[in-house]
Amino acid sequence: PSRPWIRTLVIASLACLWSISLWYTTFNGPFHLTGNGYFAAWLGFGCSLRLLTTDHLAMRIICFAPCSSRGEAWLVWRSEKEKASADETAALSKAWTSLRGTRGRA
Repeated sequence: PSRPWIRTLVIASLACLWSISLWYTTFNGPFHLTGNGYFAAWLGFGCSLRLLTTDHLAMRIICFAPCSSRGEAWLVWRSEKEKASADETAALSKAWTSLRGTRGRA
């Protein structure tokens, strides 16, 4: 979807549906014994949960809802984003110098 809130709504809906499906099929339904359906239900739930936790807008809504204002939530999110960007840049720089230093040696 082109709009971020639609994507977030779809992701949150998937997570809810997979959690309901997991509960019904593994605890009350046909997948009491471990088999393909049991593992598929857990895998689907895990993937939907991972997708939910990697969606930045969804995590802002879930984690920063208790913040007193939208401005405070934005400042927290921006500082975390800048810190992650700096960490990523440092890791990439270290990897590049490591690769460059070993070039030509076998």
